[in-house]
Amino acid sequence: MDDNKPRRFWFSSKTRGRKFESTNAEGDVTLNFTKFDSLKKFSQELSNVVSQFNKAIRELDIKFEQSGREKEHYPNYPTFDQENSLVFTNEEWAASGKKETWIKALDNFGRWYLGRRRGRKFIDGFRFKFADYTLSHALEKVKEDSIIKTVNSEPLKEKRYYLGLPIRYANYGTTVSGWSGDLPLENKKLKKDNIVHRRASGYWLSLIDINGTIYPTVTVFAYQFYPNYRGAFYFEKQDNKTKARGLIYIYEDNYSAYLFYKRWIENIVQNSDKGKFVVLWPKKS
Repeated sequence: MDDNKPRRFWFSSKTRGRKFESTNAEGDVTLNFTKFDSLKKFSQELSNVVSQFNKAIRELDIKFEQSGREKEHYPNYPTFDQENSLVFTNEEWAASGKKETWIKALDNFGRWYLGRRRGRKFIDGFRFKFADYTLSHALEKVKEDSIIKTVNSEPLKEKRYYLGLPIRYANYGTTVSGWSGDLPLENKKLKKDNIVHRRASGYWLSLIDINGTIYPTVTVFAYQFYPNYRGAFYFEKQDNKTKARGLIYIYEDNYSAYLFYKRWIENIVQNSDKGKFVVLWPKKS
């Protein structure tokens, strides 16, 4: 194989969740699921295909470096590492029926992820456990270019940034994006080259069909947020009265972002023993 050629992986699924394939554009890698008619069977096949995939990555000599401190190492990229990734579902999310089953399944998942709507916000859901309304109210009050800071002993509770950027505070006409590199203390020193406009979530949602029952399935990866992340976020606000920009400092780093997902993974595994979640990968030894 020519190492100078780009390596592309193609993924396709056959109808009704019967088969999954991954092939390299050059024909170097072929991965297959066989038929599965239960979550247990799907879990077995998922374990098999992940093993094949990881073996293929090793054979292609693709190295995923790790970053971290002396005692704390974590992946730079999303990888199927048994310590830092997880695939799970919940029996309560499943839906079956003759019409619009996948919509019902997504609704079930949404009730867990977002919770219930009360007024202008959601409550009780997973995502909004990490909302900091002190911060959103601070953004509401912004009238000019600003630096919003906290002290190290009082970090903001807001962690939804780790679930994907940008975040839109629609009620306040404000969009929050990432910020990479130096942390200026004056707005006049803000350089747009430092703005991280998009960072995908560390969790991926998919749907699987097991004999006509649709299961929302979540894959979680714990890894660095993005290079040079130092706990700062860029915001722009524009409404009828205000046009402003600035930075929000939460004084965290890539290890903090990694721990957010790592603790989520550990919590899901713990709750799987109580029957709340079904871990599909990695399988218990």
